[in-house]
Amino acid sequence: MAQMLNKTNPTSSNKAANDYMPIRVLTTMSQDWVIKGRITMKSAIKNFSGNRPGKMFSIIIIDHEGTEIEGTFFNEGVDLFFDTIEQGKTYLFSGGYVKLASQQYRKVNNDYQISFDKKSAIVQTQDNGEIAAAKLTLVPLSELKNLPDKRTVDVCGVIVEVSDMAEFTSKKGDNLVKRNIKIMDQSMAMVDLALWGDDATKADWNVIDLEAFPVVVAAKVRISHFDGISLTTDRGISRVLIDPDDYLAIVRDLKEWKRNPRDSEILAENLTVKSEKKSSRQLKTIKEIKEYWENADPSTKEAFYNVRAFVGFIKRDDRQSMTYESCINKDKCKKKAILDSDGLYHCSSCNKAFNKPIPRYILTLRIHDSTESAYVTAFDDTAAQLLKISAEDLMEMMAIDEIGFDNVVSNALQKEWAFTIKAQSNSSDRGGARMKLVLASVREVNKMEAADRILEEITQAIHGNN
Repeated sequence: MAQMLNKTNPTSSNKAANDYMPIRVLTTMSQDWVIKGRITMKSAIKNFSGNRPGKMFSIIIIDHEGTEIEGTFFNEGVDLFFDTIEQGKTYLFSGGYVKLASQQYRKVNNDYQISFDKKSAIVQTQDNGEIAAAKLTLVPLSELKNLPDKRTVDVCGVIVEVSDMAEFTSKKGDNLVKRNIKIMDQSMAMVDLALWGDDATKADWNVIDLEAFPVVVAAKVRISHFDGISLTTDRGISRVLIDPDDYLAIVRDLKEWKRNPRDSEILAENLTVKSEKKSSRQLKTIKEIKEYWENADPSTKEAFYNVRAFVGFIKRDDRQSMTYESCINKDKCKKKAILDSDGLYHCSSCNKAFNKPIPRYILTLRIHDSTESAYVTAFDDTAAQLLKISAEDLMEMMAIDEIGFDNVVSNALQKEWAFTIKAQSNSSDRGGARMKLVLASVREVNKMEAADRILEEITQAIHGNN
């Protein structure tokens, strides 16, 4: 028998799910609708202070077609429904107000959301298994940089690094715990995922074996654009699962992909760049970077530095010295394509064969400042920013327009650039000579900015001599 959660019974609960309005057809013009769905997520109550104090919580509803929509409850709606609806149960929903969802903050792939209040009715109904327990819409990690800040997404990746748990007190006086993990997927991207609260304290993290290529499925985690791209869990909303049986096929494919020998971590784009403060006094010289790395703790696998430097040399002997032939699945795969005896190129990651691969940059640069010089590798995105042309277009120019090609390369030389550089170990027996430098980001320094920096350095030198 259906449980009454508000005075108005929307309709009989004996109907099949497809007898009710599908979520996909809800719009701001919809009236007198009734939907049947399962609550797959129920958040905690959030309290607001200030000029308009209040409280709210949210839910995610999924129907028999697998379409999701977010529902929100404020103030009186919280009092009416929070203690009576449960995550995982199936209900009939009616009387809510359908409105446009915030494109920045939305938690599901739906342009609309429902606001429930005292006029709404939510009635528990029979669960006959026709509605899925949850829906996972996985986003490739490489696509995160194309999505807005604070967007909620589902991701899955191999765990390549687990940090220690940190405990601290928030500005509000709350005791918080946090743990960062780094994950990567077949899109050849890596990103940091910040775990908060119970997700950070799971006993699994203390015994996790990275050599077994553990896979994490993180549902409803939030994108952050601070210090590059990263992800963070939301209390009461996110789900973090390690090697879950419910997604066995996804887990198996990722493990197999990571288990195959490859330079995946070297070629992968690290979306999370831990930048230093934007002040020029926080910049490092190339000499300082080398000295720091030589004296760093042996357990240090990588570090990021900001440096201002010039490009003195770009290796351009031939096509192979500047690019590699990659998979045609341009937006999702960056793996090197191999020319087989059948005359076709093959991508082992995507299991595809094709006639014409896509060239991607893998440039060798020598950069220098007033202290020293160093060789740096620049992959496709950063190299394209440096040369201001795609690898595909430059390779065509190399074949038909030698002067134009030389001009493109020469234009990148002898300019001052603001680089973020990733230093990483090239072997377990690391010394200064084994340091590998990879260009993480690049920006041309304009003349006014350069003049301001020189003036600041002169001012510091004068004050330092007094």
